[in-house]
Amino acid sequence: NHNSYPLTDGAFQTTFDGTGFDNVISKFNPDGSELIFATYLGGDQMDVIHSIIVDTFGETYILGKTISTDFPVTEDAIQSSIEGGWDLFVTRLNNEGTQLLGSTYLAGDLDEATEFFATTWSGRGEILVLPSGEIIICSSSDSPDFPTTAGSFQENIGGGMDALVMRLSTSLDQIIWSTFLGGTDEDIAHCLRFLDDNSIVVAGATKSENGFPVTEMAYQTEFGSTFPNTGDGFISHLSADGAELVSSTFLGGPGNEFIPFLDLDADGNVWTFMKNASYGYWEYSDGVYGTGQ
Repeated sequence: NHNSYPLTDGAFQTTFDGTGFDNVISKFNPDGSELIFATYLGGDQMDVIHSIIVDTFGETYILGKTISTDFPVTEDAIQSSIEGGWDLFVTRLNNEGTQLLGSTYLAGDLDEATEFFATTWSGRGEILVLPSGEIIICSSSDSPDFPTTAGSFQENIGGGMDALVMRLSTSLDQIIWSTFLGGTDEDIAHCLRFLDDNSIVVAGATKSENGFPVTEMAYQTEFGSTFPNTGDGFISHLSADGAELVSSTFLGGPGNEFIPFLDLDADGNVWTFMKNASYGYWEYSDGVYGTGQ
């Protein structure tokens, strides 16, 4: 029974609206013994959450994708109607789960956040909140007309699908900046973090042997993958205004690699977790626990 999920009184959405599944946002107390709130979040078709984060005020920010023509958006949304295929959505809920503080579609006329089952890449992206309250996201788009901003690092799509990075207003009524990040083939951004100056480090996967932007002093300036339908991981650092590529590198061998997660330490060093299929390719640090051999 789709409507048997335990929802709370006053929840923003108390009915299941989808044909296959709706998202559910639930908040529990610290020991998991009490459901503080639970609400559906979706429209008349399928909706999928990719990332969620909570700010210091207890407000919830959600990134996902939808094919629902009636996904809930707010009056001043950046984009109030679906464009075509799978569209991204970004939603902000109040700390009680009873009200939308902002919600918008983000899309062009083709698909966003496409999944690559053949190469084990997923369409997952990530959402974070800056200290200013503005929102940053990363994902991917097939749409040449996906909304980018003038003066951004890459205003035009480079290939069949590009990674994308965006900075949005707190109320989700304005794009602060938006850029593609990609080459002549397919590229996906999975994860991102921000530094103290609000510049952004983003990572993911690329199949673009040609055209993917890497910088001169990068750790790996050449595309590594040599097998069909495989790719490299990438790590890129964008300026706070999205206009400059500070640094960017491939990270991959002859097999298939992608980077689903990254983090930054207190010194700004980048730590990654990478799915690796290039057996025997990597040089390992002395004294490490395992060498993958």
